[in-house]
This record gives sequence, C-alpha cells and structure tokens, in this order.
Amino acid sequence: MKTLDVLTKKWVEVNQLETVDFTINEWKKKGSNLTIEQLQNWFQRLNLDFPPICVQTFTEDGMVGWLLLVYHSDIEAEINPWLLNGHPICKQDYNNGDEISRLLI
Repeated sequence: MKTLDVLTKKWVEVNQLETVDFTINEWKKKGSNLTIEQLQNWFQRLNLDFPPICVQTFTEDGMVGWLLLVYHSDIEAEINPWLLNGHPICKQDYNNGDEISRLLI
C-alpha cells in the first residue's frame, strides 16, 4: 500500500494550477465539460472574509485528493463549496477513495 501524505496550506500558498488541473481531469471522467480556465476564473474571483485553507493528499505519484475549507467566521468553516459539486475531490482510479476522504475530512 502506498503512503498517503496530508498537507494543509493557505489557499494562496497552494499550486492552484495543479489543483485545478487535477479537479478538471477527475470531473471529465464523470462527463463534466467545465474548462480549466472557467475553474481558475472562479477561484480568482473568490471574495471571502477569511482566507480559505486547502487540505491535499499525495502519494509518491502525485495528488490523489483535496478539499477547500472556506471559513465564514473564527468558529465556522464550509467544506462543500457549491461550485465544486461537493468535497472532497478524490482520484477515481486510486484504490481506496474512502481512505483519502477520511484523511481529508
């Protein structure tokens, strides 16, 4: 079994292109036609009171899942932004998606 590493970073510190590309590739497997440019544009227009946090999981082969924590106050965060069709977003062909989800959440 591969080792899963979990990283938590401020959204502005994340490689957003890698994250957007990962998301679009996974959604295409489900029939989505959203483009990288559309998703990047949405992220660039985020206007939030508190900076979001990104939680990502990686194996030695690369990213296998992620979620975005959008803070609404000092005590409340949303882990399911509506545009992202629910979180976490996990690699479909990874052998244990439940494990990835549990680590992220």
